[in-house]
Amino acid sequence: MILLAVTQILLRNFVGISLFWIDPFNRLLVLWLALLGAMVATREREHISIDLLRHYSDRLWFKTLQRIAYFFSALVCALVAFHSSRFVYDEFVYQTTTFSNLPAWPFQLIMPIGFLVMALRFAHALVGGTKLTHPKTHTNISGNKRTVQ
Repeated sequence: MILLAVTQILLRNFVGISLFWIDPFNRLLVLWLALLGAMVATREREHISIDLLRHYSDRLWFKTLQRIAYFFSALVCALVAFHSSRFVYDEFVYQTTTFSNLPAWPFQLIMPIGFLVMALRFAHALVGGTKLTHPKTHTNISGNKRTVQ
């Protein structure tokens, strides 16, 4: 990606030409990398979270707060997956093209797929598929010790 962007800059500034497909291709690469990274982060439970309240709660409240966070995360990801699938469908219906007159919708399929995967992972964690770990004690809610790396 960086090589393509630098090539584009050098071609524009020193040769006076540019390759028309590099900018839209880089945008698609950023979209794909961001959503693939978000799916991996969700799988590993390394996603961005605001855990201010978790540090000041006891074990019972922590478990409740974590479940609420998983519920809302699953809900938001499911809504984004639904609406991004509508967007991709509209791109298909209106035959929107990207560089080289390629249809845009196959490149945009990562949006509904990625957010659906994240919604399912949050829903799985909500129903108990993930062990909840309290930040103060580094032990699972069930009492098992956790190794900290």
